[in-house]
Amino acid sequence: MRELRDKGVRDTRVVPRGIGASAAKNEDNLGIVTAEYLVDAILDHPGDTVSLCMSCGNTLLAVVMQFIDFLRRNPDVLEALKQKTLMLYPLSLYWEPTLQFNIDSEYPSTSIYPSALVVYLAMQLMTLGCKVIAHAPQPPLDFYREFDDMSQDEQSRQVTKYSSYLDQAKSADIFLLGIGTGQHDARYGTVLDELGIDLTEQFADDEGMAGEIGYQPFDPKGQFAHFPKLIAVTGEELAALSQNNTKIIATLGGEQKIPALRALLQRDQLPFNVLVTDEAIASIVDRDPAQAW
Repeated sequence: MRELRDKGVRDTRVVPRGIGASAAKNEDNLGIVTAEYLVDAILDHPGDTVSLCMSCGNTLLAVVMQFIDFLRRNPDVLEALKQKTLMLYPLSLYWEPTLQFNIDSEYPSTSIYPSALVVYLAMQLMTLGCKVIAHAPQPPLDFYREFDDMSQDEQSRQVTKYSSYLDQAKSADIFLLGIGTGQHDARYGTVLDELGIDLTEQFADDEGMAGEIGYQPFDPKGQFAHFPKLIAVTGEELAALSQNNTKIIATLGGEQKIPALRALLQRDQLPFNVLVTDEAIASIVDRDPAQAW
């Protein structure tokens, strides 16, 4: 895919499109392929310690579940992974104090909060006997609600408390990203309300937002909104990191995600350099006839 390569994507995987009754299989298909790619990326890393920074979402939850299942089914791979220490970081520092699983919502907390997904993965790896360190520092519960009422000096002082964490997260060897639609997602709207973020202030025109990565929305030109109160590795930082040896894996699929990828393709540099997607998304990108998927 020449268009992706020109914008920094070094590797692409495309899974069959789930349609009709099979549409729900998209997350599983993407999860399986991304999980196997992640296993290879971790084991190929030359160091004894490998760091992984993650966002969240239903697709990434599927990746984590398939990752654990793959390790259980492949004892030789699991044994190789046990020789390394895996360090985990959430892409952004926000979650609620009450986590919910198998309740009324179709979205467990592991889909909504990166820190919850990090802790979930850490616990699963621990039960398999892997060496894992999970970093999930969290601001006080009232941090985001009171941020706008702080002076600029106090805002800076509060954010600086987490600067060492952010430096470590930005130095991760591998990033794992989901790309959301955001705009008409009630779950995402709830999170923004909890963060005290008003999208109308960021996207004043009629076009609005095209998608989001780690709560950070971007417009139809792929430009990320600036949220100084959100403690996170930003979209612009991901775009810069994707130009070096850091492996930044994004996974997305389904027709509903097409506007998000189209928007990101307006950028000179994408915030990822590996893409795992499906035929629906691949159909909008220039395809090199000589390249087999």
